[in-house]
Amino acid sequence: MKEYEGRIPSRSDKISFKLIGAIVFVIIGVLLVWIAGSEGFLDAFIHMFILFTVVGLYDLIVIDWLLFRHVKRFRIPGTEDMVKEYHNYWFHFVAFMRGIVIGLVIAMVVAGVYMLIFSFL
Repeated sequence: MKEYEGRIPSRSDKISFKLIGAIVFVIIGVLLVWIAGSEGFLDAFIHMFILFTVVGLYDLIVIDWLLFRHVKRFRIPGTEDMVKEYHNYWFHFVAFMRGIVIGLVIAMVVAGVYMLIFSFL
């Protein structure tokens, strides 16, 4: 695949990008639950999980079910052969449910880091 040479990131680049992204995401999450006034692990967990779920619902309903399904201009270039998936509500709902599971893990991590930081203050 010479035409993609230099455009495909290396394995170490992918790992470092994901690690930096995860750290930034956790910092932003901790700041959000702090601004919300969370007073413990459960409170921080609930705040973060609700936020993650609301963003996921917006993505499912507005972006996936309305824009991607009905407006061709919003489709990702190179995915023109995925028309069946764009029109499949179940496909997007399953992805949303996977996001809920990921949201549970992220909310636990953010709440745990929040408690570690603010238990010393």
